[in-house]
Amino acid sequence: MKQLFVDGFRCLLLWAVSTICIGLPDKFFMLCGLAVSLGCFAYLLGRLYYLNTITWSISETQIKFARGIFQRTTDYMELYRIIDYREQQNFIQQIFGIKEVVITSGDKSHPILIIFGIQENVRIVEFLSTHVEQCKEKKKIYEITNR
Repeated sequence: MKQLFVDGFRCLLLWAVSTICIGLPDKFFMLCGLAVSLGCFAYLLGRLYYLNTITWSISETQIKFARGIFQRTTDYMELYRIIDYREQQNFIQQIFGIKEVVITSGDKSHPILIIFGIQENVRIVEFLSTHVEQCKEKKKIYEITNR
């Protein structure tokens, strides 16, 4: 629910303003406000339903990412393919106490995976860094950098 407010903040503001316009005596502004209000409401309802279909699960060897309303898609990312990760929060996310974890990987289908709506006190990066290193050692994968 918090992620819906973060994603749809502008739309929520537009919805509030258009709802106020519905009460104006001018018929043009009333109809425009009604149309915009219904459009924003439909968008927010669809976004809420979509966000409720998204699931992430992180095991010791892979990340599983499933989503979809009409067609369910599940993607898998092996942890040994992860190159880097970072946490980020915009101002609205800070207000709601959530964050995003951005994962950069060598995976061809998802070189960048964004896990959003995570409570800010959950330590995903620490879990990932430990298990990424373990997976790389187990598969004997070494990173060579030119510094």
